[in-house]
Amino acid sequence: MESKRPVILVGSSCLTYPDNLSLLEKLEQLITQIHAELILLPENVNLGGALQMGITAPLSTLDLQHMEVLHVIGEALPARLSFHPFVLYQNICPPGSTLSSGLVLPAAAFTEEEGTFMNHAGEMRWTHKAAEAPGSALPSWQILCRIAQKLGVQGFEYENEVQIRAEMESMNLTGEENDRSVLNPFEPDSAVFPSIYCDDHAYMGFPLRTWVAGFQVLCPEPPLRIK
Repeated sequence: MESKRPVILVGSSCLTYPDNLSLLEKLEQLITQIHAELILLPENVNLGGALQMGITAPLSTLDLQHMEVLHVIGEALPARLSFHPFVLYQNICPPGSTLSSGLVLPAAAFTEEEGTFMNHAGEMRWTHKAAEAPGSALPSWQILCRIAQKLGVQGFEYENEVQIRAEMESMNLTGEENDRSVLNPFEPDSAVFPSIYCDDHAYMGFPLRTWVAGFQVLCPEPPLRIK
């Protein structure tokens, strides 16, 4: 009440509760009462950064059905696919099911590589390596560069993370507004990823309760599912 500039942060999980309408009404009353500013924290801010840099493209169900190769990076294997591509599975953990046709590409976690991330303000921040990656795991950018170089694709001649960051910093990340269709690359029911639960805390497609037993008590599996 004594703050000169109160600010209220609202995360996207607030809207997943059954009484979210009541919560929003109380929030509006509180903002009016204390003359606070409101900041809505978006979900998947790194996805926003990817869209800003133009490294994604919209996909239709038809595009998926004709794919011969599906490269899944940092996501669990999709379920109910109507096609059977050769799968490149790039992640920090093995897939939940056996690949009928494909390769497993072990990737390093964010704590095992230098890198960048986009914060909720849309600003790029630097992360530092804290541990060595186990076994033959490599940073994701190295895996992508090796594949691109084998395919003869230009523009993947990076030697270190500093070069990638310098290129990102030179880009105009405030460019024109992207097509809304890019935000929904998969049409409804064309593919279902196991981790898309509301208010589910996950990393690289795996809910954190996969590794941390106590997390199951703090954050039980949510009953709702986002379609």
